[in-house]
Parts: sequence; C-alpha cells; structure tokens
Amino acid sequence: MVIHTAWDLARHLTTSAARVPWIGAAIVLADASLIEPIAVRAGLWHWTEPGLFAVPPIGILGWAFFTFLALSVWSRAPAAEPLRPHAALRPSTLAWTFPVTAVGVHLMLLALWWGALRWMNQEVPTLPFVVAAWVASLSLSLWAARRRAGRQIPRVDLAMRIPAAAFFFVLLARYAADDPALIAYALAFAPPYLVLTVHSFGVSPTPR
Repeated sequence: MVIHTAWDLARHLTTSAARVPWIGAAIVLADASLIEPIAVRAGLWHWTEPGLFAVPPIGILGWAFFTFLALSVWSRAPAAEPLRPHAALRPSTLAWTFPVTAVGVHLMLLALWWGALRWMNQEVPTLPFVVAAWVASLSLSLWAARRRAGRQIPRVDLAMRIPAAAFFFVLLARYAADDPALIAYALAFAPPYLVLTVHSFGVSPTPR
C-alpha cells in the first residue's frame, strides 16, 4: 500500500516516466522517515544500531531503495487493464517484482553500509534534523502551493494515504506525548500533504 500509493502520486506529479521511480522513492523516503521513529518509540520494532530517534539511516534508506527498484519495474511493465485510469499490474509482473527488488535492495544496502554508513554509525542530535525537517516541509509546501500540484492528483489517491497516517499519529499521541522533539519532527510531515489535499479538493487557502 505504501509503495503503490506513492506510485500513484508520482505519476500525477510528473509527465516523465523516467522520473516516476525517483519521485516515488522520495515520497516513500519521507514516509519511512516518519514511520520508523514513531514505530520504534511505540515498540512495534527496534534497531540495534544508533541513529536519529533510535533509527539508523540504513533502516530508512532501505524503504526508498526497495521502492525505486519496484517502481522501475512497474513503470516499464505492461498493464493488465490498460484502459483503466489506474492500470492494474499483471500478476506475472508482481510475481517477479519481489525477488528482483529483494536481491537488488540487499546489494544496494550492503554497498552503502560497507562503503559509507558503517563509518557514520553513531547517535544523531535531534534538533538539527527537526529544524531541517521543517525547512524542507515548508519549502515543499510553498512549491506545491505555487504549482497547485494537488489539482493534478485525484482525491482518492490522497485519501488512500489517510488511514495509515492517522494510525501513526495516534501512536505518536499515545507513546510520545513526553517527547516534544519527536512530536515537532513528526508534525513537519503534515503541511505538504495538507496543501496537496486542499488543492485536490478544489479549495484554495484564503489569502491574508
């Protein structure tokens, strides 16, 4: 669901098929950057290596690598029902997507770990990343508002992401009420999606 909804968004945000895997991977990178710290804080899983909010960079990058490989395959595969607005993938495409992406992502992660990340394996201060998250969030929100990017995205594609986002924000409220840094970091992910949603529903923000 995470990868497929990112694929839908990416296809609406660009007219270039070559950019779809990159945009989709960036969307899932943002998703993982939000999901991982909250999930770890809630005790859904844990990492034995240090990092931002107890999540090592490799744990987040793995999501993006897998998405990039999957969307690279999907973007070149023929659809099962090409006349549908959101063309379904053929079962044969799905069948060989997962072994190919699983092998590929492991090779990419091994290369990244031994080539770079093992030399940067340490705790990460939270404040600079909270500030960076808000700078990136507001910059993307401004870009989306100026481009009215949400008008290109059907409401259903944005709505499909709401249940998962709501689930993790409930976990945030339940398990991280005493961690203002994690709360501030998590809230930074909301503005770009809010801007896209407002424009998707055809309601422009009231100018001041």
